[in-house]
Amino acid sequence: MFECCNFNSEKEISRFRLQCKKELINHIFSILYPGTCSSTLGSATNQVYQALAQLLKLCDDVLLHGDQSSALDTENVTHVIGLVEEAVKNLVALAHEKIANKQKPPSATNNNR
Repeated sequence: MFECCNFNSEKEISRFRLQCKKELINHIFSILYPGTCSSTLGSATNQVYQALAQLLKLCDDVLLHGDQSSALDTENVTHVIGLVEEAVKNLVALAHEKIANKQKPPSATNNNR
């Protein structure tokens, strides 16, 4: 599949695929939400990317090793899903906060000018 890249192991292929997926997610996000990243939102977005990377790694491990994959350990799956859920909840909360702050009317001090 990736003969031109000369990968030495399945792990290198998996790492390459994970990086490609992360770059794709970044690109899609930048198209959908241009110029919206404050440092806080950027940090929360990176947290989502990291959690999604863990989930994609888990899925790749299962695809490569099938039912014998150690990634299917119940504790591991629960942990990875928890990371994704927490990261998404955090990003959503920050986005709601930012939207609410944008919708607030100007303060009384601005009206007295």
